[in-house]
Amino acid sequence: MKHLTISVLLSAVLSCAGGVRDMAGRTVELELPVRTVYSTGPIGEIFLYTLAPEKVCGLSWKLRPREHAWLLPSYTSLPVLGGWVGKSANANLEEIARVRPGMILAGGNVDAQARSNAERLQGQVGRPVFLVDLSLDSTDAVYRLLGRVLGKEARADSMARFCRKVLDEVKAHRAARKGAKAPRVYYAEGLKGLETDPSASMHAQPLDVMGVTNVAAVPFQAGFGRSPVSFEQILSWDPDWILVGEDHTDAADPGTMERLKADPRWKLLRAVRTGHIVRIPDLPFNWFDRPPAPGRILGLSWLESVLFPSQRSRARFLQDMRTFFPLFYHRRLTAADEAMILKGAFPR
Repeated sequence: MKHLTISVLLSAVLSCAGGVRDMAGRTVELELPVRTVYSTGPIGEIFLYTLAPEKVCGLSWKLRPREHAWLLPSYTSLPVLGGWVGKSANANLEEIARVRPGMILAGGNVDAQARSNAERLQGQVGRPVFLVDLSLDSTDAVYRLLGRVLGKEARADSMARFCRKVLDEVKAHRAARKGAKAPRVYYAEGLKGLETDPSASMHAQPLDVMGVTNVAAVPFQAGFGRSPVSFEQILSWDPDWILVGEDHTDAADPGTMERLKADPRWKLLRAVRTGHIVRIPDLPFNWFDRPPAPGRILGLSWLESVLFPSQRSRARFLQDMRTFFPLFYHRRLTAADEAMILKGAFPR
């Protein structure tokens, strides 16, 4: 009876207005549970889509046609309000104010600049702005906090536990490899594969968490990232593995990986000659980067099964994928779905 009374009291507290501390340490006045949310960028929006798609009141980015078939129609039909991040930095303040979201979700580095930006945006739109830390290792904590403010605690708990389990397994496997030579990896971005992100960039976080060597000895590119490199630099690095991030700019385009594999110059690289060039899965969203969203958790499972199959077998990864998609993306996979998702994702 005592436990029931406490639960009832807690529900009452969470259903009324109150201050909630965000991940930047700000106290934000919210009417709990928050009924509608708008995110200032794609990463936060994907968190919201996976946790509570019915509460998203507008999109911060324009979805690509290839993504529509993998997402709920109720989500893809929402109005595009624009955002503040990367290529979606074209927010319509009047429309956002008109929609009047119960909360605006903003994320990234939760530093002084982020706090200042949040306060300014809150003043411009007149709606509470809630900051979260979007680093890979904070994924489970973000779900738990959003679960609280959105009234989705049980669902958020299941998602957070999955995320933490994969993260902890990957870290334990990394510790078990201590002293062994780490694979040297090149992350190929751009239509020609001549763009990349170095270690310590949020765009390459999965490589850092996995404990492999990111060969990209290039300056960190602030903002959108994508440091330009020459083929001669890649040749001098001669990585053990190449991970290809596809841009999908043209439906008729064969794709970056196929183009690289057919290029005589790229065949000079050991990774290409040995078949150690793989395409990063990217349905419905990229599993690694662009945007660096919750799908990176599944990306870690995939990447470990590629680079360290003795620690995570392909069968184990497939089990993770078949759990992740219904839980996070509201979709049970068919055999045809899996074949499409994993095309080119494993070495020949």
